[in-house]
Amino acid sequence: MRRYSKLILALIGLGILFTICVFSITGCSNAQETPESDSTDVLLPTITEISSSAEVVPTRWLVLSYPNGAGNLDFYFAQGSIVNEGDQIAYSNDLQL
Repeated sequence: MRRYSKLILALIGLGILFTICVFSITGCSNAQETPESDSTDVLLPTITEISSSAEVVPTRWLVLSYPNGAGNLDFYFAQGSIVNEGDQIAYSNDLQL
């Protein structure tokens, strides 16, 4: 009988020690109750600014060159103009061309 009474006292002591440890650990924690979210919260739009720059270059271009002495050249398009295949770009009545 004494054997069981020592066992019971040991279990009660461990229970009290466990309870003290649990209360001291939970008392030291910094857990705060989270407030309920208010349904009147307003989400402000986020403005993101993006900037970029680019240079457009043609995929095909034409370099016109004429022999010395070529004169009376008539150009039908200005520099940088868009031309289509078959368009006459320049005209010369010089026989050297």
